[in-house]
Amino acid sequence: MLPDVPVDPEAIPAAVREWLPETIDVVEATSGGTADVVLLTNAPLIIKRATGTLDAAWLETEFKALEALAGRDLPIPEPVGVHIVPGGDGRDTEGWLVTSRLPGTSLLEVFNRAETVEARADWYRRLGLVTARIHTESIPSELRPDDPRRWIERVLERARKAPRSWIRRLVARFDRDRAPDAPVTLIHGDLTIDNVIADGDEITGVVDWGCAGPGDPRYDVTLALSCEDARKLEPEVVAAFFEGYGSHGLPGELRAFFEHAYDLAADDDDGADADPDAS
Repeated sequence: MLPDVPVDPEAIPAAVREWLPETIDVVEATSGGTADVVLLTNAPLIIKRATGTLDAAWLETEFKALEALAGRDLPIPEPVGVHIVPGGDGRDTEGWLVTSRLPGTSLLEVFNRAETVEARADWYRRLGLVTARIHTESIPSELRPDDPRRWIERVLERARKAPRSWIRRLVARFDRDRAPDAPVTLIHGDLTIDNVIADGDEITGVVDWGCAGPGDPRYDVTLALSCEDARKLEPEVVAAFFEGYGSHGLPGELRAFFEHAYDLAADDDDGADADPDAS
């Protein structure tokens, strides 16, 4: 295996190699929590590999979402193919996903290099515009879940089972003082800025569509505003996002609820029961 590359080209299954050039040169890309990710240096493609039945199925879900959204006016990668290698004889199930590669790098990296509030605000204004494009796109029938309940009800059910008491208290307050339901729209479902790609002075696309489907658009908005950098987003940056998005903001408690809902969706359970919002 090449140094520091999580996917050995020699280990790529024959079915996947059919989608790739004869010579395969790869470098490591930013890896997510469920997959190893490499990009080809000699072709505008990305390869993801996930190990284990659940994570492999996640790649299959992402491929189906990209297929359902293909041809829409959305800045998304083109799906090339997905291949599942069943486990057995001591081997784990593997999933392989190949998509086109969007030009640029993570908006998180670009944002962290921005030296002025004005530059950071410009990026978030563009992000607001892209988020609005996603939320105004019609929902493909292929992405509608079998569960007939509203998206928020499924989130609340999961949150009620959380082992951390402060999350259960937050859910109780949310149930008691719930804001009016937002209209159901297409949502990305994982719209953190490390899943947004930027090049030059524009946003070129959004990746990792495995959570896409009908949902509460305020969830995407919350994640977009949950910058992973230690620096808090300046008020001017937040205002610029909503200027691009075309709305006036979210109450703090609602944003807190969706942030914690994201933690649950990511299965971020470290066994701790401390309330991070407690003073």
